[in-house]
Amino acid sequence: MPVLTASSVVEIDRLLSLFPAARLKEKWAEVKGKKHDLSSAIAEQRDHPKMVEFLDENLDCCKQHVYIFSPPRTLNQLPNANITGAERVSFDNKRALYLIKVKFDLILRNPVEEASIEFIWPFRVDIMQKRLVVRFIVLEKNLSSYFGDRPTSAVRRSIEEDSILGEIKGWFNGELEPMDLHKGIKALWKNGFMDASRTRYKKPLSTALEIMDEGKGIKEYYYDLYLVLLKSSLSSTLFQRKPSQRCGVTVFWIEAANGEVDFPRYTEKRGDTDFVIEEIIRNN
Repeated sequence: MPVLTASSVVEIDRLLSLFPAARLKEKWAEVKGKKHDLSSAIAEQRDHPKMVEFLDENLDCCKQHVYIFSPPRTLNQLPNANITGAERVSFDNKRALYLIKVKFDLILRNPVEEASIEFIWPFRVDIMQKRLVVRFIVLEKNLSSYFGDRPTSAVRRSIEEDSILGEIKGWFNGELEPMDLHKGIKALWKNGFMDASRTRYKKPLSTALEIMDEGKGIKEYYYDLYLVLLKSSLSSTLFQRKPSQRCGVTVFWIEAANGEVDFPRYTEKRGDTDFVIEEIIRNN
């Protein structure tokens, strides 16, 4: 059964609340109020085709986990393939949007009791510069807000990113490899697009963690280390976009060897996270 059709108004409200208020206001200009009022009123309309269009147009404005892969062959179009338990709600040769239900089982405190909550979880598969890009919207980690701010402990989640990525790798007979992003990231770092404020990097016999004081970048304030890092393997690295750069992405995390880019903040304008991803791939 189609995910949106089978979902309650409350679940659709939760889905829409994963998106920036500015994007909701743009798509539904006739609906007024604060973000919760917007998402609730739009969910009540149950205009599913318009919602799908909105999700596909604005997913890149959300908080995201992004995985970039190098396919085993030149990739010009996506396989016409499904994901277990997910509904493919939009598809063309280079872009496919999926919705899947994910359930969290919880322990509530004060008083102690068991509970569960379900989310509609969007993810998308894209071809970008002949690479495969899989992007998941980040679901709310603090679930207590859905239970009157009672303290919660997550016990189990019904589906994880890894299981979905495993199915996507199966489209390529397991030959899909994470793209090593070191070259692209270091090129953007060199040309001044961003600076790193935190990194974990490999030394000859150990791994080191460097955390700069707030507002300080390694290249600007610790140039000797920057030169070392240009020759090092980087993980868990936090980059901050330089104020001079015209891009709405302010910060992002990189796991360079694993092909992972995480965007922990909303962007107000469509295309900004796409720009960052494409620049990393282009410079790689």
